[in-house]
Amino acid sequence: MFTIVLFFIDDFYCAPCPVGQWSHKRSTHCSYPTFVFLKWSDAPVIILLIFAAVLLVLIASVALMFFRHRHTPVVQAAGGNMSFLTLFALSVECCSAVVFVGWPSDTMCRVQQPFLFLSYTVLLSTFLLKSLQVALVADFKKVPRTYLHWLKTKGTWTVLGAIILGEGLLSVWHISKATAPWPSANEKVTFLSRYLECGLWPLASWGFMFAYNAILALLSFMCSCVSQKPLKQYNLARDITFSMLGYLVIWFSFIPIYGQVEREFNNILQFTTTLACTTWIIVSYFFPKCYILLFKPDLEMTEYFRIYLE
Repeated sequence: MFTIVLFFIDDFYCAPCPVGQWSHKRSTHCSYPTFVFLKWSDAPVIILLIFAAVLLVLIASVALMFFRHRHTPVVQAAGGNMSFLTLFALSVECCSAVVFVGWPSDTMCRVQQPFLFLSYTVLLSTFLLKSLQVALVADFKKVPRTYLHWLKTKGTWTVLGAIILGEGLLSVWHISKATAPWPSANEKVTFLSRYLECGLWPLASWGFMFAYNAILALLSFMCSCVSQKPLKQYNLARDITFSMLGYLVIWFSFIPIYGQVEREFNNILQFTTTLACTTWIIVSYFFPKCYILLFKPDLEMTEYFRIYLE
């Protein structure tokens, strides 16, 4: 003899969903949640990748031009071999899509922001070093020339290494604290769909990394902004001033916009900001030198850049 027992689930009785599942209101079954993330096939991503590819070609062209004219006064005044480090940092920023697009794994979320900020630290450290050199030759002429010589030779890589090390320590802090955005195995699920992104967490370490680079940019801007224009010579301080001003405006504008947009657009916004900043620096700092190399060969003389070559 068999006994049949019927369980009725109605408005007066709710059965809890299994761990890792959830249901719609008044639903009679549970489901696993769906996770959405930024994919390589998304239209905004494709557009930004095309733009990044164009920037990479542009950076490669500038690097090739600088390499062919590496012994000319123009390239030497722009930073010489240090210019190639600047261009390398810009190219890394163009490739930052690899840490913003795709499944936000634990590794990606840990290295995403340090990857971006370290590349900017390398970039900004070269600008700070060059702005200090410009300030010494233009406004602090009584400073012993041995200091300037040290800053242009052995001191170059010492200062660069010290600056990058500072951001590196902050990056280690961020990596040790960052976590993946998806729920853990034992976490109670209360949703059926969620957009996954690494975000800026933890905000404390992110804020320190951001502030570190902002200070570098601000110091570069201040050193170059107050420098006097050499009489009848190229105004290198102007290029540094506009480059750093653009960096500060673009990234400080990023913060309030990031707080206003939907989560689905956060990664797109940060990648767009990165490409915008990269474009600005290429145009404001490197294009004037390329213009002289291509169209003003009469200005490509030691006398026009003498103050920066001493």
